[in-house]
Amino acid sequence: MLHPASLDALFPYDFGFVPSTLGDDGDPLDVLVFADEAMPPGTVTPCRLVGVIEAEQQAEGERAERNDRLLAVAEPSHRYGECRELRDIAAAALEEIEHFFVVYNAHKGGRFTPLARRGPAAATRLVERGQRRYASAR
Repeated sequence: MLHPASLDALFPYDFGFVPSTLGDDGDPLDVLVFADEAMPPGTVTPCRLVGVIEAEQQAEGERAERNDRLLAVAEPSHRYGECRELRDIAAAALEEIEHFFVVYNAHKGGRFTPLARRGPAAATRLVERGQRRYASAR
């Protein structure tokens, strides 16, 4: 996971992207990382995928497109070390993440619609597809 250099909002958990991937929106895949402490911008850290929030996002005046949010645990982590699957993350934390993106996009005049929550196998398939898309775009 790479933590971006600047953000225009205070994101829940560490927000970044998976290098060498492309999502349906043409950007690298987004990831929220559960870590013991906040990471400075530009940090690259190994992570373990625990799940994904599948979602559609629509900017004002544009068509809706998939823009999923991968969920990962920083390796190593003391606080989240036991988290292996989405069900190991508190439901309140998942609701907070979804609510954040709904409100964040609405504030910008857009829409974020959570579609489903899936486990690590689905997250891994998204990353593999994003890696293939990235490789074919080069």
